[in-house]
Amino acid sequence: MRYNLGDYRYDNFKIYRKWWWFFYLCIDEGPYPYIEGVVEVNRLCGIVEEPTDISHLVECDVDENTKGSFLVNFKNGNPGFANDPLPAYVEFYSSDGRLLVTWENGWFCVIKPKYLNIYEVPCIKN
Repeated sequence: MRYNLGDYRYDNFKIYRKWWWFFYLCIDEGPYPYIEGVVEVNRLCGIVEEPTDISHLVECDVDENTKGSFLVNFKNGNPGFANDPLPAYVEFYSSDGRLLVTWENGWFCVIKPKYLNIYEVPCIKN
């Protein structure tokens, strides 16, 4: 798999830097597994992963009546990728307890609630 960001690229377990137009030079032979390669490319581009402050969010209990807008993220998100709680519409999907989660950006999934953090949407006070 290939990951491009700025002037850097992860490809074939190695890190490359753009040399000219679309030509890349290998700057690190690695080998890097995909996630570690992504984290290294992000670091080279100046992206520092910071933990998300969720201390002000209230986690919801999920039951068969849960339906509506919430902030949702994955409990065990991949390192190197954003895992901030994002606005989503949540509703029960099947009798085995799976949820249909549709994020505002158009992505969706059908998943068991044990893999998700579901938070109440905070009220904005003027």
